[in-house]
Amino acid sequence: MYTDSSKQALMILGDGSRDKVILKYAFEKLNGERVELACPEIPLFFGRKGLHALEALALALDKFKVKVSVFIVDKEHIKGTDEIKRTLANFGFTIKDFRALSDRAFKAQLIRGDKAVKLYIALSGQIKSIEEDLEVLAKHIGHRSTSLRTHEIRELFKKARKEDVERAFKHLALITSKLKEDLAQ
Repeated sequence: MYTDSSKQALMILGDGSRDKVILKYAFEKLNGERVELACPEIPLFFGRKGLHALEALALALDKFKVKVSVFIVDKEHIKGTDEIKRTLANFGFTIKDFRALSDRAFKAQLIRGDKAVKLYIALSGQIKSIEEDLEVLAKHIGHRSTSLRTHEIRELFKKARKEDVERAFKHLALITSKLKEDLAQ
C-alpha cells in the first residue's frame, strides 16, 4: 500500500502477477529494509500492460505525493527509449532529464502539472522477459529447473546470496542503490 512516505517508492509493473512474485523476492535480497516499494493494486493499475502501465503514475500523482517511482517492464514491450519518452509525454509528463544508467536501467526527472517525480525504469530480460533473469539466477546457483512455481521461486531466492541476485538482476541492483540515495535525501 502506498502511504506518501518519504522513504517509500511507488512501484509500477508493466506485466503480471508472476513478475510481482519474482520482484518481491529479488528486492528483498537486494534491498533489505531500507526502501519500501509499494505496488498499486486494482483499480489504479487494472488492465494496463507494457508502457500503458505508466498511466498508473499519472493517476497516482493526482492522488498522492510521489517523490520517486520505479517502473519495471519486460524488455519485449519496449522498442526503445524514444517510445518510453513518447508514452510519458502522452500521459502529460514533461521530461526534464532522461539518462541511461545501463543498457537496461534508466532514470528520468519528470514534471506533471505542479508535481515533480523521479522515475526509474528497469527493462527485465535480456531479450524478452523477467523469466530470463530468473533463469540466470537458477543456473548460477545450480538449480536444475528453470520453469518454477511460486514456492520454488521463494526457495530459489532463499538459497541465493545477495551477490547472486545482483548478478542475475543487474538492472534492479543498480536501481535499488540509486533509490536508496534518492530516498535518503
